[in-house]
Amino acid sequence: MSAKQSTLLVLSALLMGPLLVGCGSARMAKESAPMSVADSDGSTQSGDIGETRKVIRTASLSLSVDEPESCINTIKGLVKEGGGYVENSNATRDGRVYMTCRVPSKDLTSILDAVARLGSEDSRNVSASDVTDQYNDLATRLKNSKALGDRLKQLLVKARNVKDILEIEKELVRIQTDIERMQGRFDNLKGRVELSSVSIYMQKSQILGPLGYVGYGLWWVTKKLFVIR
Repeated sequence: MSAKQSTLLVLSALLMGPLLVGCGSARMAKESAPMSVADSDGSTQSGDIGETRKVIRTASLSLSVDEPESCINTIKGLVKEGGGYVENSNATRDGRVYMTCRVPSKDLTSILDAVARLGSEDSRNVSASDVTDQYNDLATRLKNSKALGDRLKQLLVKARNVKDILEIEKELVRIQTDIERMQGRFDNLKGRVELSSVSIYMQKSQILGPLGYVGYGLWWVTKKLFVIR
């Protein structure tokens, strides 16, 4: 057996070992996972260990306020106080305001309620996406890749043959590239789980004139002629 073939066999063993262990551990964990129960905020926890599932929440809130632009700084303060930040805000010439914020997922409802109190709430929508499996898979793959990188570094220190050194360095570069890519995906996913995205839309409250009240009264009477409740 040549030196190159020997090196490739060693690298193959190093590569397959952590993967087999990771797959086996993931399968065993999935098979032995306890049943989950839902919390009041929509997240779920495992019955035995209380592990919270990883959920991405997205919300939108529409308000009618007297002066939308004057509420921008107030909302920024509420979001900052809650541990979040404003990504962008935009005010149009007709007085409408659009804002996008990131707030801690655990405080999403309380922050939405605080913002809603600034005016009259027209609509609210909150959606949730469970990414627990994706989160755990990335975490396991990242952990195994880092362990493999450490083993390759140890092997590189012990290598004496130039061909072996080159092969190990090549594989180490590939593994480090994979780690950087997975780390970026994992950090992005973790950030979306921890900080919910909130879209806020504000428009000026409508003030009815004399004819407006007459029209509203006629509409109400007409409605009651056809529908009692």
